[in-house]
Amino acid sequence: MCRMQTEQITDQITEEWIDYNALDNTFAGQCIQAGFIAALVAFPAARLPLLALNAGTIAVFNAFDEDPRNDLTAVVDDEQGEEDSVALSWGVIGAVAVGAFGAFTLASRLVDGVVAGLGKRGVDKPKPWVAGALAATYLAVKQIKK
Repeated sequence: MCRMQTEQITDQITEEWIDYNALDNTFAGQCIQAGFIAALVAFPAARLPLLALNAGTIAVFNAFDEDPRNDLTAVVDDEQGEEDSVALSWGVIGAVAVGAFGAFTLASRLVDGVVAGLGKRGVDKPKPWVAGALAATYLAVKQIKK
């Protein structure tokens, strides 16, 4: 193997991974997500439509990939000959969907319990307070640098 090929391989192996997702990695995108969190808590009757809208927003943002290393043609060429099961892929997608629905249901019940507890303790309009606290917590956690 020539020196140039060795350097190229070394560069590929040691290249730092960069996340280009504007929804997760920009403050504006994080504010959008915080808004969805607040709306999900503040308006429980609209949780399913809000969840669908959030999923659509995530899909739109994930459709844009500014990372030049993710050229679809190159990825397809690299994966030629790999025989992965379509059933396995859909099984994983289904399992993730079921897990996400379960997590959403559990989180909703937990938040509803906190809101009910605050209401019993005399807090006026507890939903907006909890919604604001959760959205602010999400933004604060996202601002912590690794």
